[in-house]
Amino acid sequence: MLKVNDTKEIYFVPGSAKYYMGDSDSRENDSDFPNASYIEKDGRITTDGSIYSDQLLKEYHIKLIGWHDSQPIKNNFSKK
Repeated sequence: MLKVNDTKEIYFVPGSAKYYMGDSDSRENDSDFPNASYIEKDGRITTDGSIYSDQLLKEYHIKLIGWHDSQPIKNNFSKK
């Protein structure tokens, strides 16, 4: 969503691949909407984490206003 600077980026995680591939035990997507995530690289050290929606708006002027996920596929290769 945003490259803050040369070391930090903010992005949205739409959910796990396990969910979309039909391999999750949960029937609900595990997206963190309306929150976002960040990754920060400082030399050889990389940190990542979550940014809550209120901080995302206050510090970066970003507001996620909608999210519609698709249903998982029917996985014919699942071990279930």
